[in-house]
Amino acid sequence: MPTTTRNPLALKAERCVAEGRHYKVTNQATPSRALAEFLSREDRTGHFESILDALDQRLVPEYPPTSWSPKASWNAIEDGMQALKDLVLVFRAVAEAADIPVIETFGKAIIRTLIDRWVGVMAWMRRVLVYASRTSAESGVVGLTVVTQFSASLMLIVTGSGEDPFRLEIVSMTCTADLILLLLCQVDPQTQRHYDLAPDQTPFLPPTLCTIIQLLHIYLEYSVGAEAMQLRLRSTKASTRRTAIRFFIRRIEEIVAHSFKSNLAAAAKSYLYLVVSVSILVHDRALWHTFDLEDFIFKYTAALCTLTKKAETLKFADTRFWANVSAAIIVLVKDFLIKLSPNPSAHVSKLVEGGLLQCVAICTTHQQDSEADLDLKSDGNALDALFLLYPFMYLSKVYFAADARGDSNLWRDNHVTRAEAQREGICVMIDQALNRSHHVYTDGKNRTISLCSSLKHSTTSEGHAFDNYRDALKTCAGCHAVTYCSQECQKEDWDALHSKECQELAVRYREQKRDKSWISVSTRIDQIRLLESSLNKDMLLLPQALAQIAEKQEATPTEATEWPHIYRPDSFLCVFDFVGAANFHRSYSLNAYTSGIWSSSARDLWAPRLHQYVLDMEVNRDEILLVEGLFRFNAEKIMFTLLKMRYDPDGPEGARYTVLSSFCRSAATDITQSIDALKYSKWLDE
Repeated sequence: MPTTTRNPLALKAERCVAEGRHYKVTNQATPSRALAEFLSREDRTGHFESILDALDQRLVPEYPPTSWSPKASWNAIEDGMQALKDLVLVFRAVAEAADIPVIETFGKAIIRTLIDRWVGVMAWMRRVLVYASRTSAESGVVGLTVVTQFSASLMLIVTGSGEDPFRLEIVSMTCTADLILLLLCQVDPQTQRHYDLAPDQTPFLPPTLCTIIQLLHIYLEYSVGAEAMQLRLRSTKASTRRTAIRFFIRRIEEIVAHSFKSNLAAAAKSYLYLVVSVSILVHDRALWHTFDLEDFIFKYTAALCTLTKKAETLKFADTRFWANVSAAIIVLVKDFLIKLSPNPSAHVSKLVEGGLLQCVAICTTHQQDSEADLDLKSDGNALDALFLLYPFMYLSKVYFAADARGDSNLWRDNHVTRAEAQREGICVMIDQALNRSHHVYTDGKNRTISLCSSLKHSTTSEGHAFDNYRDALKTCAGCHAVTYCSQECQKEDWDALHSKECQELAVRYREQKRDKSWISVSTRIDQIRLLESSLNKDMLLLPQALAQIAEKQEATPTEATEWPHIYRPDSFLCVFDFVGAANFHRSYSLNAYTSGIWSSSARDLWAPRLHQYVLDMEVNRDEILLVEGLFRFNAEKIMFTLLKMRYDPDGPEGARYTVLSSFCRSAATDITQSIDALKYSKWLDE
């Protein structure tokens, strides 16, 4: 096949780009005047359209070749590759000289022309990539040049699209998303690793992130790009979607695994940009589920832990590196866990298991660059991530994950880390949380606990051992919201209350189960164990508490008139607040708490059960105590776990309070603000 005559526009653009590289190095203006003069006197759009003619979708050769010989197929591919190269050269020349009016006008014109031909251009790029990836490295087809050129061409189109509706139209096409995904999964046949492309580097400047990852990030920052990518991944079959999503994880694992002192800064920046991109994608619940099947939170955290440990071993002090690590920690905790996880309690242990606490401990000992324009803006720092993580530290899976990694010793003994963070006090609080969990889950592992929701549960029942509670419990098959110790308790509760609750609770269960936001039995178990342990540790003996109430009521005989008197004036409730970082224990007037909190959080559904709990307590004040625990669910909801507890004066020290019955509900986070508004409501000293 004869050699194709090069397009005059492409030749002029190639010369300008080549000369521009030289002038850029010498800090002089790019000599684009020749290109401007060419565009002024030539058929500017005609030359450009002739490049696109060679990239017509109908000319894309089949692969594997069927209607022609492999040689003919390869010749067609070569012609297409040359046309694509010419297209990239034109894009780049126009981008570098956009300040010249005639070139700016030409740039806008070619984008409008490109829209109608873009599907064909993308089809050619896909064919060349597929053909190249299936051809041996020795043939010269596969190589860095193909991937680099295609990444550069898309970067030139995507960058600055927000101000150009025609560029945005190209961004919104699913064929654009297809090619970005294809670039993301390309493997270098020489190294058998995904391509890690660094852009043209100016000598003596630090390396920067992978161009493909940067392209992905810029593309997803546009809402139309994110929607197109989400649609493309969501609409494909499950196996293909899962394969594509693996590349989002494997690529960063490879970058971290093959990072050395010379490219640690680039690896950290590439890591940050990729996890931010993934945080945009997983706003789609279907994609979150697929990423979760690949255990992405654990794998990303483990990769970041590996990177920080490498830097620590190498005594790497680059402030930009540690700023990016700190920002990445925030993304893992604030975005993935708090904002986007449908059930943070189910995922927080993955962060700890992957080594997040160790990442924070290392990161806080290093100086970080504070300039806002260095990299992606961070919504906090590593210590802020600990504050967000702290409300979930009570979970048994979190404690056992930290204990298995030796993180308990990390926070207890790392005085350097603690000194750096002492101003926030968060390291001390993490240490205390781990010690508290040790007391609950290790020292108290042989205790039994009642998980029965029946209002008439026997006060002499010994409860269930933690290791077999699933087998011992009888869970309502309709709503899964209540559990019982026996069929007798289940029948009694059905007749008394649950028959009126079950139907609506079942609807909620199906909705929350569908979006993975159902509060699991294991989470409720952890909350009950923690509350029982905390009450026995912090609460006065019941006779002493009642005496204090009587003394205070005698000093202030009339309870605040702003609270409706639904219950006895001296009825009270113990509250343990684990929603924020500074958890606390207080006892409130029951009338005040009912008006301020229960009126919003219980509503009509749980109100009858809650009311019966109070009546049971008021009938037997010397034996029954009510306790409510507040726990964070996510950024929008908190969990309320109410316990009816029995006081046994003859019980062993540290175990005089035991759980009789309990139930859990959830409500909006703004309800916790009502607690601070409760006045004249504390009966007991803190």
